Amino acid sequence: MKTSLLTLLVVVATGVCAPASAQLVDSKRLHAAATGPTIAAGRSSFRLIPGAVVRLADGAPATTAARAVQASQTSTDAPVARFDRYAIYLDAGTAARTAAVVPAGQAPRVAAALETRSGQLILLGSSIKLFNTPPAIAGGLASRTGGKLIDASAIDGSAMIGYDSVATALDNCKQLQGSKGVGAIMPEVIPRAARPL
Repeated sequence: MKTSLLTLLVVVATGVCAPASAQLVDSKRLHAAATGPTIAAGRSSFRLIPGAVVRLADGAPATTAARAVQASQTSTDAPVARFDRYAIYLDAGTAARTAAVVPAGQAPRVAAALETRSGQLILLGSSIKLFNTPPAIAGGLASRTGGKLIDASAIDGSAMIGYDSVATALDNCKQLQGSKGVGAIMPEVIPRAARPL
């Protein structure tokens, strides 16, 4: 009886702790590395981590380029943080190997940043979200800025424009603020996946 109770407690403790351990974060290193520009988005603001390399974690399905980086990874390379299916690295060796494997001219599509008030790690995607914007205006802004209109809704006035890199998306997010016919613009913030209780 005691053995089965002890086994049950170990299983429950493992199940409760697994989601927390999956979100590994070295806060001190991340805060020290967050020296990039601050991006304001509505009531929130984010400080970019310029030296961070964001890659799919080992458990996620990987692209060919990501598989090549994983094959060249040494045992000293360890992620400084994990964000759901992504791993964030600050090591210069990992950054150099990632740059060597990624095709020339292809910029990162995900960037790491810290939310300035809470200090929480967030990931920014290579798209911008528009609110209270008619689809025709969103399409015009996409073609004018070299982006691709991903989605536009006439019902709620929301739209999403995708770009080739996070830097391009953030530049256009700043540039298009206050454009005629646009209610609000925010960078794409990649949300954490919901975890079952």
